[in-house]
Amino acid sequence: MAKAKPRTAKKTATKKKAVKKQTAKKAAPMTDDLYHEMGHTAYIILQMIDEHLLDQPLYADKELQSKVQKAFSLMFQVWQGAFAKIPEPEA
Repeated sequence: MAKAKPRTAKKTATKKKAVKKQTAKKAAPMTDDLYHEMGHTAYIILQMIDEHLLDQPLYADKELQSKVQKAFSLMFQVWQGAFAKIPEPEA
């Protein structure tokens, strides 16, 4: 089996630009329903982090503990941000 050639920095940067450009073209406008789905998904991820990572004995490893807490904090910000984008219903 032939060895794979290492990527050069120029090729990697070009590929990243192409992916970024392609992603930007496909982005659909966000709707209230999409923000709600994003918030709901973030909530499920928060539950999983809480139940499956924060409750585990990984607290002996301070580096992993810090990363899990950071992931939880960032996902909490996503959850808050998604629901903050949905306007309050009018009475």
